[in-house]
Amino acid sequence: MAFQSKLINQLVDFYLNIHAQFKSKHEEHQLSALNFLIETLILASGTENSNRLVIVGLSELPQAKDFIMDLIQSVHARIKGQDSVVQEQFQCLLTLFTRDFNSMVSEVGLEFLITFGCSRGTSDTVNKEMRKLYVSYKQRDSLMLESRKSILYSLILKAVMKMFTQVPDNKIMRIADASIVELQKEMLQYEEGGLEKFKTTTFQRVETFARVRNVQQFLKNFLNSIMLQVLHTKVPQGATGISKQQDEVAYLKFVEDLCRFSFTSPATYPLILSIKTCLHKSFLTHPKQIEAVILGVKNCVDRLKENSILSVQQSLDQSNTSSLPPSPETQANLEFLLFAVDRITLKGAGALDASNVSN
Repeated sequence: MAFQSKLINQLVDFYLNIHAQFKSKHEEHQLSALNFLIETLILASGTENSNRLVIVGLSELPQAKDFIMDLIQSVHARIKGQDSVVQEQFQCLLTLFTRDFNSMVSEVGLEFLITFGCSRGTSDTVNKEMRKLYVSYKQRDSLMLESRKSILYSLILKAVMKMFTQVPDNKIMRIADASIVELQKEMLQYEEGGLEKFKTTTFQRVETFARVRNVQQFLKNFLNSIMLQVLHTKVPQGATGISKQQDEVAYLKFVEDLCRFSFTSPATYPLILSIKTCLHKSFLTHPKQIEAVILGVKNCVDRLKENSILSVQQSLDQSNTSSLPPSPETQANLEFLLFAVDRITLKGAGALDASNVSN
C-alpha cells in the first residue's frame, strides 16, 4: 500500500507539472493532463468500485487538493462565457465529484457544491449538470446505520453549515453574483420588507442577507433537482435503497438538524428563514409533517425566551434590583425569531392548503 501511495503521488505531481507547462499554450495538452489527473484521483480513491481498496484520498494529496480548489474558483469566475476550455474544465470537475464519493464529501467537494450550487442563472450548462449530479447521488443514496439519516441530506446540511458560518464574506458576495446596491434593494423587499425593523440584529449586514439568500437558493436548486426522483421512488423487493417513507423520515431529520443549527447562536439565527424553503410538498407530503416542523421551530423559540427570562432573573438576584430588562440586542433577536416563526407558519399554511387540495 505504501508503494501504491507513493506511485499515486508521483503521478499526481507529473500531471500537475504537465498542466503547468501548458498553462498559457497548447490548451489541448493542458486538458489532457487535467483529464489524466482526474482519472488518477478517482482510481486512487477506490470509491467507484466497491471491491477496490482506497489507496489515497484527495484530502491526503495537498498538491492536488490546492489545485482543484483553485480550479473551482477559476472556472466559476469564467463559466458565464462560451470558452470551450472552461466548459471542459467544468466537465472534468463534474467527473471527479460524480464518480468519487470521497472527494465529494471532502472539503474540496463542499467547495464545489457551495460555489456552483447557488446558481440563479450563471449558466444553463451549470444548472443542468448540477441537477444531474444531485439526481445521480440521490439514486445511490442510503441511510446511516444508527441515526437512519440520509447520507445525501447530511452532505447538503454540511454544505449549508459551512456556507453560512465559514465561507469568507468576499466569497459569499461573489457567489451571490449581485452588487451591494442590488442586494440592498432586494433586502428592502425581502419578506415583504419585514427585515427593515431588525437593523440591530445580524441582519443589518448585507453580507448576512447574502448568506441567507445563497442558502435558500442552494436548497431550492437541490430540492427541485431531486423532487421527481423522490416522488417516484420505488425500491424493488429485496433491493437496497431508500423507500419513500424512509426518505420522508430522513428529510424530517434533515430539517430538524438545520433548525437546531440555526439556533446555535445569534449569528446563526437568520438561517432559520431557510426552513421556509424546506417546506416543500414533494418532501413533506402529509400535513402532520409540516405541522411538526412549524411546532419544532416554535418550541425552539419558546426555549430561547425562557432561557432569556431565566438569565434576566439570575441577574436580578445577583444585583439585588427589582427590575432589569433584557438587553436591546437580546430583545431584538427574540423579536426577529418571532417574526421568522410567523413567516414560516405562513409558508406552512400555504403548503398545508396545497396538500389538502391535492388530497
